[in-house]
Amino acid sequence: MIEVFGIPFQIYDEQQLYESCQEKLEEHILYSVFFVTAGQCGFLMDTPEEFRKKERVLWVPVGAAVSALFSKKEKHTIADFRIWKFLKLLATHSADVGAELCILVNTKPQADIVMQEFRKEFPYLILHAITYDAFASEEAVVNEINSIAPDILFLGLHTDAMKHFLERNRHRTNAGLCVFAGELLISEMTKKKKMFHTITKSRRLKKTLRKYNKKEQIRRVSKI
Repeated sequence: MIEVFGIPFQIYDEQQLYESCQEKLEEHILYSVFFVTAGQCGFLMDTPEEFRKKERVLWVPVGAAVSALFSKKEKHTIADFRIWKFLKLLATHSADVGAELCILVNTKPQADIVMQEFRKEFPYLILHAITYDAFASEEAVVNEINSIAPDILFLGLHTDAMKHFLERNRHRTNAGLCVFAGELLISEMTKKKKMFHTITKSRRLKKTLRKYNKKEQIRRVSKI
């Protein structure tokens, strides 16, 4: 454990964090994982110190920017951590044992993106989606989560909403493991789509250029 800005950070790679979470799930302990980026550090300092240190929360730093706060030994692990890779490990385990997963995001378009990515790789996963904009109150959101009783709850909310949920509502839910991935959950998936789109466009462009070159060669030869 390394404390920075009063936050007791734990350094993990994806496999190590997955194994730690799997242990908690098997022990039926209510636990949370909160992924912390550089921009969230100052915001989370407002979380009561007693809460930060005594609640069952793993504070995991992720991203190149936040890695600058740590020594060389931890930098690469933090900068290279991929949330989607970790979530896929959890999803694989859940599909194998028949565990139920639930996603909590702000809007339906966000839920559609996340559901589509999970369904693509895990068609038999028991997966639910809840969006904040579909409910009139926090109480209703908590009740909906508890009616599903998921083994794992993924949260893709913005920072202040996640902090609020952690402090006010986490203890009111019956989810075994809560993973506070934040907007990184959406950004990693959309980035993957953009990257695929860019690569696809690049391949098409090269293919077109090759065809153009062949046509150009034929045209030139025919002129001779």
